[in-house]
Amino acid sequence: MLRSIPLVLLLVAAPARASSPSDFCKSPDAADWDKVKSDLGRASADFGMRLLRALPKGKDAVASPYSISTALSMVLVGARGPTAEELARGLARRGVPTGAQLKLEAALTRALACPVDGQTTKLYVADRLYLQKGTALAPDYVKAIRTTFDATVGEVDYKKNADGARKEINPWVESATQQKIKGLVPSGGLTPATRLVLVNAIFAKGRWKGTFNKADTKPGDFYPEPKKAVKTPMMTATGEPGEYNYAERSGYKAVELPFSDSQLSFLVLLPNREDGLGKLVSRMGGEELEDLMKAFARKKVELTLPKFKVESSFSLADALKALGIKRAFQAGQADFGGIDGGKEQLFIGSVLHKAFLDVNEHGVEAAAATAVMMSAGAAAPPPPTEKAVVFKADHPFLYAIVHRASGAILFLGTFSNPS
Repeated sequence: MLRSIPLVLLLVAAPARASSPSDFCKSPDAADWDKVKSDLGRASADFGMRLLRALPKGKDAVASPYSISTALSMVLVGARGPTAEELARGLARRGVPTGAQLKLEAALTRALACPVDGQTTKLYVADRLYLQKGTALAPDYVKAIRTTFDATVGEVDYKKNADGARKEINPWVESATQQKIKGLVPSGGLTPATRLVLVNAIFAKGRWKGTFNKADTKPGDFYPEPKKAVKTPMMTATGEPGEYNYAERSGYKAVELPFSDSQLSFLVLLPNREDGLGKLVSRMGGEELEDLMKAFARKKVELTLPKFKVESSFSLADALKALGIKRAFQAGQADFGGIDGGKEQLFIGSVLHKAFLDVNEHGVEAAAATAVMMSAGAAAPPPPTEKAVVFKADHPFLYAIVHRASGAILFLGTFSNPS
């Protein structure tokens, strides 16, 4: 009988790539971005919003749908049968990735991971596998994750020194995140039964295309609840014509703040009602977000936005199970034979996620870390001339950092209470 053995996947925020571009980055990129948007961008938004709705209620949350879904996509590549079907549905994907779909994933990975001449936004993603010494992965699986996600592989010895492996992985995470994510793998998080730790990293730091004047940031009223105000630093700016994209939709209005090189943008979706955030979150998905992006028009906007930082830490197993990903967590039922050729019956033991976001006058800095523990056992219109519209985010709102070419949601969260 096959023994139960843990497999761990970690998704971590990291600083900009310092080394020279790899052969992966030198590969030709014939990306069909319309196809990437329809297959991956919409799936990213659908998964992110469903996950946000499944997270524990009662406090503001920020997460990286891209980071979480990328790690689980790498697991999906090695999943089989009903396990793969559940994972694909939970991730809003179209089944186990085929060769054509993996090429789309690779195009998105290159767009995020590889340096671009003149790029001012610091954007980095990377993947690394920490494999049990002496354990072999299926050759097809290794090829798929290397050519799709540019993943590298290192060896540690969980069997003889699980805590030593943790002490090797955590410093890598801390260094990769400029010390923002510490102790990602807790004491006891790895055991002699662990066989694989997969690390995915994402980090984004960008300056606004139009800046806020720090001298204009003053305490202002924010309404966590109707008629109940608290004071918080509020940034203000009036965009020049064409500087901000703006749209009004049924029940909410939205503004898009581009980063300086326009590779990423920061979306703020503000309900019309002070108590409308829950309803907005419940209706939002990939199709609605896609329609919103098409509805944007350049406007002169008198913008007021809170200056804030938010950090979140979650154990995601329950939330993912709520999305229908159940068999993958069941020893003896999960089928990840494509990862190791079926030598040991792998299953997901736990999924940990940490995320950080800082919105200020200069721009946005965001980082995220996710750990998935697996065990073996089973076009814009011309600038308008009308009067500037007022966009005052003084009550709970939804926000996202979007990769503009693909529509992928890199970070997603809610802001409802400065305190």
